[in-house]
Amino acid sequence: MGENIAFQFHPMRAKRDCGVATLATLLGRSYEEVLIVAGRISPDILKKGMYSADQIRIAAEFGVSLSRRTQKIDLEEQTGILGLMYAKKFCHCVFLTNGLIFDPQEDRTAWDAETFIKREKAKIIDLLEEDA
Repeated sequence: MGENIAFQFHPMRAKRDCGVATLATLLGRSYEEVLIVAGRISPDILKKGMYSADQIRIAAEFGVSLSRRTQKIDLEEQTGILGLMYAKKFCHCVFLTNGLIFDPQEDRTAWDAETFIKREKAKIIDLLEEDA
């Protein structure tokens, strides 16, 4: 995805589908395409959500290899799915590109990445990015 500077943002459609929405955005696929593959891999995806490992497996089904980075994440330069842990002890995925965060829970507002993380009192868990 490194060359791509335009993304079609996909909002959430269910309570625990931030992983589906952000993966669709990263892969340039429709929400429905990703949900169908996700449902095959993890049938209760909309009840339990998904983990980074699930997203990596789903991306592979589309022929895209993702790597999970847990250190040296550059919010300004990297693009991918940013996994966050909130103070209320729940995890959430947002889409990161060019120093901006697009939260699939919200409207199509772009947030400065550092401002968003501080506002949400969130801790970065990981970043999923396409292999070079």
